[in-house]
Amino acid sequence: MALAIGGYAVAGNVAPATGGRYVEAFVGYPLYLNPLLAEPNTPDQDLSSLVFSGLTRVRADGAIEGDLAASWGVSLDGRTYSFSLRPDARWHDGRAVTSEDVASTFAAITHSEFRGNPDLVAQWRSVVVEAATGAVRIRLPEPDTLFLERASIGIVPAAVARSMRGDAGLTAETNRAPIGSGPFRVVTADRDRIVLEAHAGYHGRAPYLAEFEARFVPTAERALALTRSGEALSIAPILDDRLPDALPGLAVADLTLASERAVLVFNTRRAPIDEAPTRLALANALDRAAIARAAGDGSAIGTAAQASDSSFAAAGWQRLADGALTRNGAGLAVTITTSDRPSHRRAAEEVARQWNARGAQVEVQTTGWTGFVGDTLAKGAFQVALVRVRDGMVGREPHALWGARGLLRIGGWGDDRADALARAVTAAPGETERTGARTALDARLEAEAPIVTLYDGRARYVTSRLATMTHPSVVRRLADRFDSIADWRIFTRRVPGRF
Repeated sequence: MALAIGGYAVAGNVAPATGGRYVEAFVGYPLYLNPLLAEPNTPDQDLSSLVFSGLTRVRADGAIEGDLAASWGVSLDGRTYSFSLRPDARWHDGRAVTSEDVASTFAAITHSEFRGNPDLVAQWRSVVVEAATGAVRIRLPEPDTLFLERASIGIVPAAVARSMRGDAGLTAETNRAPIGSGPFRVVTADRDRIVLEAHAGYHGRAPYLAEFEARFVPTAERALALTRSGEALSIAPILDDRLPDALPGLAVADLTLASERAVLVFNTRRAPIDEAPTRLALANALDRAAIARAAGDGSAIGTAAQASDSSFAAAGWQRLADGALTRNGAGLAVTITTSDRPSHRRAAEEVARQWNARGAQVEVQTTGWTGFVGDTLAKGAFQVALVRVRDGMVGREPHALWGARGLLRIGGWGDDRADALARAVTAAPGETERTGARTALDARLEAEAPIVTLYDGRARYVTSRLATMTHPSVVRRLADRFDSIADWRIFTRRVPGRF
């Protein structure tokens, strides 16, 4: 038997072999090993994805497959889903996973004393769940083409679900050492490390790895030291720019995080950006790739700057001899407000630089995150805001952002036609209808320009050059890097050649 991480050539054929412990360093510490409490793109969500199973599973390429569900059917009106559970699905303590567990999980989310993320509660509010032997029926208030993706949230044992009420649900021992039904079970858990062991009774494909260990450290420097010393084979993807560009001896991959997106929100109640032509001219003047580079934690979306003098002239702006834009004796004055996070500030400053180069008069204001959300955004006290949107459905379920109470209505923009199209995208009975509604919505938003999408999030995934695992380059969430964890291995074995 040979180490798969070995860098030397061997004669003959080799194949993966079971066994070995894979160690990954995490910057930060877990709070809740519970899929109902885990916040997006945290150690909690990463590890919960290995310990728990959902009714469905979303592959990194977006394909939906059954997990705890052996099969499912959908009613003609698209509002009722009937799931048949796998008879071989087992909790890590050997008990069968039942429809009661499934129903109790969803009931916990909508209970009045649930302390989890309000966005999760909103997704399941008004959903009716009926349990029968080996089956679950879920009725939605309206068709939702992305429901099967929502159904991938981890299911917890019924007893755990019923205990998740009030503050006691946050301090329960099961949040530290849970029992799940995923490919790995928790063996030991403390502040500095959690060790997972392959679950022998897992209903899916068994992983080659015998163990997965998560090591928790406070800084990126400590994580790098563990990886350079060989104590860890990788560092859990880091969302910001805390890592240097050059890391000799280590491999660095950039993961595009499609669920995190930086946008400029125009306050359409404030002149002069209360007019669509001015907003459109400013939007088209941006080089988004340059903004993503300046931010240091983004992957660019869209094309380079397209605006010309004619774009501003169409909005009534004239260029003076010194290059400044003016209309009715006033300059194109813009203030960009964002949080004081360094990457946000750098992105805002690059936007200001580009608009200033076009003849606008732009300044940047930053404030602490709490004040930015509670005072600036909530009260509409801004002209242009640079916001980082975190939504697993961003770019695919527009109504959550553009609906009548959508997040991006903070800019005051309202449009009945766009709202109807956003609902149509979510409720479309088929892909053809969904694509048509999405195309029409995109055209409407492009014409009105209430926001400018700047870049997707970017995470840096550092691995030892000895590591052999594969991972996708574009992910919805950081836990998607485990999409192929069944293929990760430490050991290989010799196999006879054909000739």
